[in-house]
Amino acid sequence: YPISSPLNVTNAISIIGMTGNPSDVVVSNTKTTDWNNQNQRVVRLDHPEAFVANLTMMKGEGYYGTQGGNFYISVNGGTISNCVSEAGYTRENAEGSGGYLDGGLVTHTIFRKNRSNSGSADWSVNRSGVLRMTNSAKVENCLFEENHQNVSVVLIRVEGKSVFRNNTIVNNSLSSTNDYCTIWSSLQIGSGATVENNIIVATTKPTNIIKDLFV
Repeated sequence: YPISSPLNVTNAISIIGMTGNPSDVVVSNTKTTDWNNQNQRVVRLDHPEAFVANLTMMKGEGYYGTQGGNFYISVNGGTISNCVSEAGYTRENAEGSGGYLDGGLVTHTIFRKNRSNSGSADWSVNRSGVLRMTNSAKVENCLFEENHQNVSVVLIRVEGKSVFRNNTIVNNSLSSTNDYCTIWSSLQIGSGATVENNIIVATTKPTNIIKDLFV
């Protein structure tokens, strides 16, 4: 299903792939971002009962003021379950090529081959490459594999009162092209966030200072 504008779910609506296999239903953005088309996500959820399941979101883009590549969940909430977030892209200060959550829940979802060229001037304003979580967002039982972050210095950033639990982060890469920062990390954790029972394996890292976890 090629789309040129995001699916904005602002009511108690469910979008569900019929077979239960995310590979069978692929919703793919077809429009490249620019200054006039910054919002080229695949899905945006903005309701506590908004629900997306059993599909693949591909090639969503975030640019400048539009956070999130493949999807964005607002503070009002929504749920993504049994999906694939693949080949999302962020650049020019946008964060979360795979997804950006101000609230809501993502569960049993695969984040694969997302990439970012969104830079960081220093650690305190670090841009997260594949996933960004704030407020009361939850991400549970997910897999992050083969994501590549060029310029960005952290794969996943968990802040606010977010919960990041029972996830696996494997075979991702962080490039060393950022001239402003000397610490790279797979997972950055804010002081109020909850991070439990996660596995980080085989992150390819630059030769500078490395921390799998930065708290």
